[in-house]
Amino acid sequence: MGLRFGGAGGFACQPIRLVHIELQSTNDPTIPRLMRNARKRPAEYRSPKMRHSFRMAGVRQLDGASLLRSPRVGDNIIAGKRLGS
Repeated sequence: MGLRFGGAGGFACQPIRLVHIELQSTNDPTIPRLMRNARKRPAEYRSPKMRHSFRMAGVRQLDGASLLRSPRVGDNIIAGKRLGS
């Protein structure tokens, strides 16, 4: 996180992007219920100092081959899960 002195004794944070991914290796019978509850929440929360947004996607919806070709390591890791490696 980029902290910088904001003057008058304060600090300011540069915007950052944090990605949180949860992957599951087995079928869990409680997942449909959890997904329904998650979809009831708003996709974005805002406050004067923070914005949080999220998107849910099933790993089966992702194009594993495109993720594997990506220069981003995180995409490659997700591709491995998608392609079954």
